[in-house]
Amino acid sequence: ESLKKCTCTNVDQNYYLFDYYDEVLEDIGQATDIDFSTKIRTLQQIKKNISETKI
Repeated sequence: ESLKKCTCTNVDQNYYLFDYYDEVLEDIGQATDIDFSTKIRTLQQIKKNISETKI
């Protein structure tokens, strides 16, 4: 349910706003080394997180 709610919106050319965060995403972030609490990210940061994910 939390992953379904974890969406982002393009707010500027290269910036995305992540508008949902909860305890479940915090736990997933600790397990995968992704900081889901960061609200605004660039496309480059998002791609880097995906490529470095420890799943």
